[in-house]
Amino acid sequence: MNRATRVPCQKSGFFVAGTRLTPTRSQCLHQLARKEKPLAAHVPSYWRRSRLHRICDFVYATAAFPVGMASCLMFWALYVADPDLVMPAWVAKLVPNWLNHVSHTAPVAFVLVDTLLTCHHAPDRKVGSAVVAALFFCYVGIIFAARFLNGVWLYPIFDRLSNQQIAGLFSTAGALFWFLYLIGDGLNMALWGKAPHSVDDGIKQQQTGKKLRAD
Repeated sequence: MNRATRVPCQKSGFFVAGTRLTPTRSQCLHQLARKEKPLAAHVPSYWRRSRLHRICDFVYATAAFPVGMASCLMFWALYVADPDLVMPAWVAKLVPNWLNHVSHTAPVAFVLVDTLLTCHHAPDRKVGSAVVAALFFCYVGIIFAARFLNGVWLYPIFDRLSNQQIAGLFSTAGALFWFLYLIGDGLNMALWGKAPHSVDDGIKQQQTGKKLRAD
């Protein structure tokens, strides 16, 4: 096998892994939140404010909802415009259509149903916004690290853009990511009123419940 053959194979292998990075990240977050919920449901708590509940709700508010929605919306927006923007034709042949829906459609349904059925106690918006920004910049760092270390963009769309356009795309994506976090927080409050942010009231009710059980 000559060098001209080896290089594309190496890049191809890395690209296949790269195409699954976003859905894999989203699925990991959803699996984490989903595995915590059965445990949290069996933790005795008057206000459901145990440490496990707080961790589960924090992951949902700052990661599961915005990441799940953003990855699905951006994938299908690019896919509808041009499938080659998210994966080349030879990769598309390896990924069946149903798997695309499992990775990029199902998360939207999961987070929406979860929001409708569960009152999540959300963190302060300043804290939530800081965590969302940290996650976004971490992911941008992964994309650029892959580019500089391996010489390959994780997504083909970057090969078609200038440096200025890439900067504009990341700025837009960052704003969208933060906006989706606000949408998730707003939707939670629209469905459950002030309960998602009523941490102090929850602690007071929990303490009252402990006193009643003690009596």
